[in-house]
Amino acid sequence: MKYALINATILDGTRDMWPQHNMIILTNDERIEAIVPDTYDTKGYLVIDLHHAYVMPGLIDLHAHLYDSGTLKKGKAFSFAKKVFPSDSYRLKRTENYARMHLESGVTTMRVMGNSESCELLVRDKIQSQMMLGPRMLCAKMLAFHPLIDERIDVVQSYSDMMKKLRSYRHKKIDFLTLLIDDLDNEELIRSTIVEAHNHHMSVAVQVHSSYALAMALNNGADSIEYGGAMSKSHINRFQMNPTFEVAIFSPLIGKYMQEDLKDEGYELIKQMVSCIETCNAHRIEVGIGTGSSLEGVTHYNMWRELAYHKHFFDLTNQEVLYMATLNNAKQIGLEYVIGSIEAGKYADLIVMEENPLEDLSALSSLSFVMKSGHLLRHPKIEKKKELEEALDQMMDTLNAHNL
Repeated sequence: MKYALINATILDGTRDMWPQHNMIILTNDERIEAIVPDTYDTKGYLVIDLHHAYVMPGLIDLHAHLYDSGTLKKGKAFSFAKKVFPSDSYRLKRTENYARMHLESGVTTMRVMGNSESCELLVRDKIQSQMMLGPRMLCAKMLAFHPLIDERIDVVQSYSDMMKKLRSYRHKKIDFLTLLIDDLDNEELIRSTIVEAHNHHMSVAVQVHSSYALAMALNNGADSIEYGGAMSKSHINRFQMNPTFEVAIFSPLIGKYMQEDLKDEGYELIKQMVSCIETCNAHRIEVGIGTGSSLEGVTHYNMWRELAYHKHFFDLTNQEVLYMATLNNAKQIGLEYVIGSIEAGKYADLIVMEENPLEDLSALSSLSFVMKSGHLLRHPKIEKKKELEEALDQMMDTLNAHNL
């Protein structure tokens, strides 16, 4: 299908994006064909008049999950036991719904961290084969080096065990690994896992919450750090020596802070995350943005809130956080030549909104159109969780009032 999106106000996704008025975006099948002035002859295209609405690249979420709704549990601990999911068909349907919800909220590309990879891979493949409409998905398998309650996460206990698992992941076409490491894990086995994952053409994301675990990840070749820990000069040097990037994720930490019994823990984690990203920014260490969707307080349709948290904590402009969620995030995963900005030849991943997100990021919460690889989704309707939305709105007011 060839579309001509006329009367568009373009925010192109580049670092210094400014509104480009009265433009036409031409798409041809899955790609952007050209960006032309409004005098261009659109014969041969299906014309869609945007009436001067704002168009920007689809959002890119670098840290997402698809196993739960993201509601607050009100004091009830979430069980990862398999009995939570009654059947494979139920889990698959739920994963499909959550993936679709991401797309309807403007996320056209996402890294899925691998809590339920069997369903996630099926959904990824259905999207790629155009059996369903959804975001571009990079799917991980989650690995740990110590026993966990969650039986869906593989535990590596030896080198031979690790190699067997990696061969299986390669056969399943896993895109990357997510490693969960803590201070007492076997560093030699962690190193071997990262090396062999790279040999199997899989990148490695490492989730850490301490300085020691962060050092293990950086010293052994991790491609990205999820969350992070307090950073010393040696951490900074390692970041600068390696092509490793940091993924900042605030929404789950805000979710903890909103729960009375987890408030203190949430506060400390927020402070740690802020300190980590401030250090990265001061030393020009690459930083991407993820949401942690599925975790408590983090829905599948609120990436704009994650951007608002970054703006709040680091005094960024709207241009800066929008760039981080588009072209910058694309660069972190090596896809900047095909997604992340509105340029001829790139995938036609576009979102359209009536209000200007350069003035108010909440404009991203109400979209008129979403286009993913040239497939147009008109007037997406998301059934939002009213009680949670009100609580999150109040939380933002609290952040601003108390300068948290």
